[in-house]
Amino acid sequence: TMLYNNDSSADAAKAYADYLFAFTGVAPKVTKGETAEGYSISFRNTDAIGNLEYQVTVEEGNVVVEASPDNFTKAVELLRSLTTESEVGADKTMTITYEEGTHTRCVLSESEYNDLRLIARVDEQICPGVIYSRLSWTDRNGKPVEGYLMTVAPGAAKVEYGMPNAATEHTGELATVGDQAKSAEEAYGYDIVAAFNASLFNVSNNNLPYGLTYYHGERLSMANGFMCFAVMKDGTFHAGNPTFKDRTQVWNCFSGHYTILEDGKMADHRGIPDNFITIRHPRTAVGYAEDGTLMVLVVDGRQPEISNGASLYDMATIFRSLGAYQAVNLDGGGSSI
Repeated sequence: TMLYNNDSSADAAKAYADYLFAFTGVAPKVTKGETAEGYSISFRNTDAIGNLEYQVTVEEGNVVVEASPDNFTKAVELLRSLTTESEVGADKTMTITYEEGTHTRCVLSESEYNDLRLIARVDEQICPGVIYSRLSWTDRNGKPVEGYLMTVAPGAAKVEYGMPNAATEHTGELATVGDQAKSAEEAYGYDIVAAFNASLFNVSNNNLPYGLTYYHGERLSMANGFMCFAVMKDGTFHAGNPTFKDRTQVWNCFSGHYTILEDGKMADHRGIPDNFITIRHPRTAVGYAEDGTLMVLVVDGRQPEISNGASLYDMATIFRSLGAYQAVNLDGGGSSI
């Protein structure tokens, strides 16, 4: 049953009911009634003989899913779907916590929700198989968000790991992304069509990158708990956890700061500070589709009248909409270019 307490919350209640029907195949009853704040819902899903599989309750800006142990995975998938796709309660997002008990509870806590609506996209082919796109979104408060996407068809271009002054090992020197691209063109004769920032680096000490890096098959630094994006010797990609069946097949690799998508689903972000996940910043991320199409996305931010940035949840939603299968977040903030 879906309850709403005034006309202004009726549309939200009905939209939420429609979404749950699309997800579960069961339509909640929507009716006016007494609720704590705006709208509430109690939704139970049972098996053929009436045993509880999972239950959803929404009230006062929180979402709670209770599931029997056998249906815990189903409950978590429901949570992730609700938080990335639901049109209701869109000023909220989530921190998932797990509590001991007969039923596993997953609580979505009240915080800012950073849903984006795409309003414009302009594509430009800059060379065969490589499309540069400018994307414009608005958030639910009408603030603009601007993104820049490079889509590379399988085999259309190679991904190189660049360093200042075309170095082949880490030196601690600093250079802009543009200068690194120019020095690589001059030193190696590359025809560079795009360049973007990658690994986080130690700005307070030696300027060396954090995490796993490889250059042309030679390991330059260890993972140290960071995620990564790798180009293998056969031209395939790897994004996420820095584990490989055969490390000798890694050609180029740079570090990432948290996985965004795993096998087409939002990555598990438990343990990541909430302000890093939900608050909007400039972001750079890279991912790829199952067919090997590469996607590099930079979202501008910290300029409220021009571009307000993206959360990790925004980035996951965007990459899923682009058809990505795996994606990893890279250095962001002032580094995003």
